Amino acid sequence: MVKIKTEGERVQIGASIFRYYSKDEETLVKKIEELDLKIDEAMENENTIFPSDIKVLDSKIEKNIDEIYKQNDMTKISEIKKDIDEAISKKATIAGEQSPAGSYVKKLIDERAEYEYKLNSGTEDVKTDRAGIVSYKIDGLETVLNPTDFSNLSSQVLNDLNLKIGQTIQESEESGKIINNFKFYIATVLNSNEAKETEVRKKCKG
Repeated sequence: MVKIKTEGERVQIGASIFRYYSKDEETLVKKIEELDLKIDEAMENENTIFPSDIKVLDSKIEKNIDEIYKQNDMTKISEIKKDIDEAISKKATIAGEQSPAGSYVKKLIDERAEYEYKLNSGTEDVKTDRAGIVSYKIDGLETVLNPTDFSNLSSQVLNDLNLKIGQTIQESEESGKIINNFKFYIATVLNSNEAKETEVRKKCKG
């Protein structure tokens, strides 16, 4: 899973939150990286003087690589990586056309494009059907503490959850959720007669 939106980011309805890749993702990514190395090596072994476009792309690649080390935002890192991949692909195409070993470089480029197509065609963007805050902190209680049905909640159920103040929840690498931070529910145990006689949707005095 690749996180398109970061933890705590506010999104609108229909926004892409994260992306699932196919089960062959790791293999395809590895093959693409290997081909990038072969393409670079083939171009470095040529004495051909390439046009200024190559120098511009080299400068862009180096700049993006420097920038990616400064980032901790996964969305920005993904965008920068995409720019680097596109620049490498353009560089290889230009070099392949100018190089005496152009047919070999072109073969590598075509092979890389095929793997990239397989990688992208096996992806699925998950979009939200509601606005809110993105969170990847999945604690397993999303279906238990659900405001659509309070009938199963009791003091015993709440105690059995064994929740602790300040409890740390790790970010999931497999799923995410949308939180509506404009609504919240408070569960408490009351012993008054009025509380015992209260029913769902019945008004209570403050």
